[in-house]
Amino acid sequence: MRAIRTRQIFNIQPVPVSPAVYGNTTVGMFLQDAANNVDSVDILIAGDSNTNFGGWGWADGFNFALQNNTSAKEYASPILPTTSWDSPFYYGVNVTEGAFSKINASGTVVNPGGSPALGGTLVSGITSGPAALTAGMTRGSGSLQPNTSPFDYGWVASGDFADPFAAIFAYESSARLQWITDEIRYRVVHGKGPGMGTLRLASRLDVAPFTANGTTSISCAQASYEWVTSTLTIAAASGRAGQGHGFNVCSNAISSSFMTGPMAWALHSISRPVKGYAVTCISHHGGANMDTVASNVAQAATIISQYLKEARARQIACGGRGRVIVCIQGGINAGVNPWGTSAQSFFQTCTTEWIALGFPSEDLAFLGFVSHQRDAVDGLATERASAIALAAAVPSYTIVNLPTLVTYDETFYGNGSMTSWFANSSSDRNHLSALGYQAISSKIMNALLASV
Repeated sequence: MRAIRTRQIFNIQPVPVSPAVYGNTTVGMFLQDAANNVDSVDILIAGDSNTNFGGWGWADGFNFALQNNTSAKEYASPILPTTSWDSPFYYGVNVTEGAFSKINASGTVVNPGGSPALGGTLVSGITSGPAALTAGMTRGSGSLQPNTSPFDYGWVASGDFADPFAAIFAYESSARLQWITDEIRYRVVHGKGPGMGTLRLASRLDVAPFTANGTTSISCAQASYEWVTSTLTIAAASGRAGQGHGFNVCSNAISSSFMTGPMAWALHSISRPVKGYAVTCISHHGGANMDTVASNVAQAATIISQYLKEARARQIACGGRGRVIVCIQGGINAGVNPWGTSAQSFFQTCTTEWIALGFPSEDLAFLGFVSHQRDAVDGLATERASAIALAAAVPSYTIVNLPTLVTYDETFYGNGSMTSWFANSSSDRNHLSALGYQAISSKIMNALLASV
């Protein structure tokens, strides 16, 4: 019998579809349709610390680039964990997120009694929640980190629980959240099941006179366990212009909008009914190499499924088709496997979950890029060759080659501005400044848009 030959992707000589962009043009098409306001796209990005470094990173850079360099409208905030600990409390260019009671990196609950103390106690859902709910939100043996701590969901076994900062806080400035006066939907992914209690969502002006925008109460008792999404919708109001507003999952200060256990809650976001884009960090693991990033995603496939499901459902509810770009970046931390092997593993995990959800393959696109060049002599040339070869081997993948877009000198000197785009040009070139991520992300987006 004739032996089956395995194609070696490193022997393929790929040709870019446009400067710096290799492989498929679907990513560029999705972005172009969003920029032209004819459809929507969600970008879900995974990687090392650069994904959301300091509360900005590539996630913020992509958001900034689309918002400031195209006509695309941001239709939604990132999809954010409700209880996993993070210190920056800042995501993208539009929202902050914080909570008084959180589950930190060691799994310890900070302020488990909430505020004010109403009798309920927050614990780790993955450790103590119903097995049927945990099965749909498990990290497995990995450490998926949408922020600076491993993902976890909140569980209150009984009693009432309140946290005034378990919320998304939207604010208005000349460059941020221009849509606070629009109709806004506050979406929370939470559990339902036997004997479960009541979830009460609320929104209000976050400065005096703290005017309430609205509340809604959801009974979560049903025969079997499942994760669902509930929405509080507040009507458009021109009077909100220039004001900060909060969207709370359990704030006792707004019409007694505490939650009553048993209760499980995991993710939340705000959105508005327009076509546009949203950028979400699904894995931000400081110090992780590409092998670890891909493994974390594979081990947490059920959580990835929840992100994909929520992104598509939220987008469709706001007028889009339900398109999603899954993106992976990394390489600055040395791994064992070729860069392309780890990236392909990540893409395959997302594909498997997408297909299992019954979503059409034409609405999912794949984007990857190797980390920025940190030294005058590029130490990531092998990784870049692996990434480019992957784009040639798998026709559905898109790869951006950063050194074609931005040189080391441009990054070091801030493209001639003498303000370096590195976090610190002498002591930390593993990361970029907020301006650096935004500037290079603009180059990435321009290259992708030009690839169509």
